[in-house]
Amino acid sequence: MDRTELHAASNEEPDLALQDANEEPPLPRFSIRRKGTQINLGLLLLIVLGITSVVVGTRSFDDIETAVSRDIEDLMQSEEVAGRPLDELMGRTADALSDGRMWSRGMGIGFVALAVFLTTVLILLGMRLITIELWIRRMGAGDLDYKPTIRGKDEVTETARSVEELRQRSIRALQLDLVRKLSEGLKEKNEELEQLVDELRQRQEQIIMRRKLVELGELTAGVAHEIRNPLNFMKNFSEASRELLEELEQVLGRSADRPDGSNREEIEELTRHLGVNLTRILEHGDRVERIVRDMVQIGRGGGELQWVTMNDLLAKQASLAYQSVRAQNREFQVDIRHEFDPEVGRVRVVAEDMSRVFINVMQNACYWTAEKMDAGNAGEGAYVPTVWLKTRRVGDEIEIRIRDNGNGIPGDAIDKVFNPFFTTKPTDKGTGLGLSLSHDIVRQHGGSISPLSEPGEFTEMIIRIPARADAVAVA
Repeated sequence: MDRTELHAASNEEPDLALQDANEEPPLPRFSIRRKGTQINLGLLLLIVLGITSVVVGTRSFDDIETAVSRDIEDLMQSEEVAGRPLDELMGRTADALSDGRMWSRGMGIGFVALAVFLTTVLILLGMRLITIELWIRRMGAGDLDYKPTIRGKDEVTETARSVEELRQRSIRALQLDLVRKLSEGLKEKNEELEQLVDELRQRQEQIIMRRKLVELGELTAGVAHEIRNPLNFMKNFSEASRELLEELEQVLGRSADRPDGSNREEIEELTRHLGVNLTRILEHGDRVERIVRDMVQIGRGGGELQWVTMNDLLAKQASLAYQSVRAQNREFQVDIRHEFDPEVGRVRVVAEDMSRVFINVMQNACYWTAEKMDAGNAGEGAYVPTVWLKTRRVGDEIEIRIRDNGNGIPGDAIDKVFNPFFTTKPTDKGTGLGLSLSHDIVRQHGGSISPLSEPGEFTEMIIRIPARADAVAVA
């Protein structure tokens, strides 16, 4: 890239076209006319002075010669008798007049020669000045490759050196400006590439996650089918066995041949243990059934993307989760407070999947607030179970916060809450798959979910998902 291209690259005005460095540009006509006029005026003035001096000198000597000739003739008539000395005087006078005429003509010729010499000097000087002016004009137009050759040891040469120094500085300034702009351009491109790499990595992770979920769905579907059949048999036979034990107790109670005291106590103890064992079998069977159901939910692919009003979806699912907890514990009550940002608007998500996320988190919040209330760990004053639902738009993301004032998450468990099958609840209360499922769903939407907790004080789940560029704000 030559310096002409460098200048063109650094110049933001597209209509400034530079001439090719190999093309000879047209001369500035105004400068030529101005310099030519100056030269012509000087030449004309010198020629006029020279001709005037020749004419005036010639006429003056002609007049003198005429007057002298007339006087000599008068003298010759008046002194014919004198003879020879008068002829000599006339000869000397004629020679003097001839010499004066020659001197006057020589002076005129000298003036003409001087005019020619000065004209030549002015032409040469004017052409050098025109060259420098042309150079400056081309530099002003951005052509820094053009450099004329100006020789000499006068002020014009010094001016040319100054212009050359200015040209070199301009070239360096253009190069530095171009380097700066190229650096800024590369920095912007690098940032764009980093963003593209991040997006590509996220998409790859989502694709891998979807593939894993598809494979897991196929696996869990088969496992669920194989497990549910024997599980149903276990539950059914356990319930039937418990009913048989109840009937056995009734039969023994009505029997005439009742066992004696020691046998009676032994039979009651055995039947009691059998009942407890059957109850445990049923409880664990229920837990296995919940695990299978959650695994099927994890393996099941997401539905169709659709536009939903995020604030309404969160409020609705939080209410459903609360009612689900209330169905199991009619005495439980929680104060749900909404702090919704209307700028969140409508977001394109899989509504069914995001509903699972909100229900899982809300059920956990209800569970821990109920545990705190039942355990009497509320501290001073009346404890009111409270859940805060907050939404807000942060740049290109939607932030959703679900916070409760329950017991919180232990410090050694907060980094494991998204691990499959990890739970801090009793085994009959949770499977450890709810938050793991929620984490996978949020990641599939290109977002993130993170816990924030203070043991004994609160737990807060922070969910961030892309807002999409074409999301519509709803008042």
